[in-house]
Amino acid sequence: MQLTHARKTSVRINGLLLAPTGLQSGRFCLPSEATAYLADSEHTGLYESIFRRDVHSRSLDDLARKSLVTFATKGHLRLADMRALAEHYPVRQAQRVAITQAFAQECRAQQLDGIVYASAQHPLHACIALFASGMAQLKKVSSLPLVNRFKLHPMRPSQALSQHRDAVCQAAARYRVSNPRVFGSALHGHDVEGSDLDLLVDPLPGTTLFDLGGLQDELQTLLGVSVDVLTPKDLPAKFRDAVVQEARPL
Repeated sequence: MQLTHARKTSVRINGLLLAPTGLQSGRFCLPSEATAYLADSEHTGLYESIFRRDVHSRSLDDLARKSLVTFATKGHLRLADMRALAEHYPVRQAQRVAITQAFAQECRAQQLDGIVYASAQHPLHACIALFASGMAQLKKVSSLPLVNRFKLHPMRPSQALSQHRDAVCQAAARYRVSNPRVFGSALHGHDVEGSDLDLLVDPLPGTTLFDLGGLQDELQTLLGVSVDVLTPKDLPAKFRDAVVQEARPL
């Protein structure tokens, strides 16, 4: 997790935007070179950098200034592994900054690339502090604004569908259904933020409940709204014909 746009004082190294050298604001920061902090998953990154235990809320404006950045390694990293030393309440360990920063200097003197340690905010996950030699082994894979990755901009289902219509049709084809069409409030323009998106599809020979469930899950991730995927047979008989007649192809 890092700022989408660099500050004037940011240190740029291999796709990373880092705090100025010498601040030593992190537990493994070095006095004479920048240190990068990474997490083993996007959720760990969120917990460590934004939604820590003492944080109760964040403004949308604050989240809009940050991006989720993914890196891959180009080679092997030599890391000091501290995960086995994690305490039951590792947040207390984070307070011993003078000790951990001294340890980081020892690791750097031993020509290690960084330190892997247990996350203090996300149990059973890990973080990595990388020194300059470790950062040199990184390759930037992707960068996505946080509000886009987690659909943090409130949106009506009809708006989400309008933006991703082609992707919805492609997903339907992958899950062995045809003729996707919309009905209900999103069709009539009565939907609001928090409404469901109602989609009607025709099953193909061999279509299973796993296909329908998989399509529904994928569309909810894609659109960031709740989605109901139904076939005509799923509709109650008393209004099945009316829904089939009004449903509009995508």
